[in-house]
Amino acid sequence: MSKVYDNILLWSHYAAAHEGFCVKLNTDILRDNFLKKSNEKVMIDIHEVEYSSDYPELNFFEMSKEEIALKHVLVKAIDWCYEEEVRAVLLRSTNIRFELEPEVLIEVIIGVRMSEQSRSEIIGVLKNRIPRVNLLQAKLKKGAFGLDFERIDY
Repeated sequence: MSKVYDNILLWSHYAAAHEGFCVKLNTDILRDNFLKKSNEKVMIDIHEVEYSSDYPELNFFEMSKEEIALKHVLVKAIDWCYEEEVRAVLLRSTNIRFELEPEVLIEVIIGVRMSEQSRSEIIGVLKNRIPRVNLLQAKLKKGAFGLDFERIDY
């Protein structure tokens, strides 16, 4: 996940060169959802990624398994700092399915180059399942590198 939705590099890297879509989530509700499902055997929470020029120092004698795991998955090369990444991290377990409350989804942004068929499918899903979600269309800025967003009524 990322704190930013308007970075053209993110759209290029993670949304199939602007053919995909972006979802905006309510992280407070998402975190509450995760905390309700956490227990002694499962721990899941949201953490910001740390960007660094150096590998993280892991001290296996002084750090808990959880601290080591978090350092390992939450430190990334400084070159990626434009992503402003946030990760949901699951500890003490694997292969767990979480069904999120519909209120977690706030907004869907359609990529600049999304096909008309995919666009129609997204609108259909929203109409039938989550009609209160904001829907935006990404557009290339005129005369500048960047994106503008236009609301779509559906």
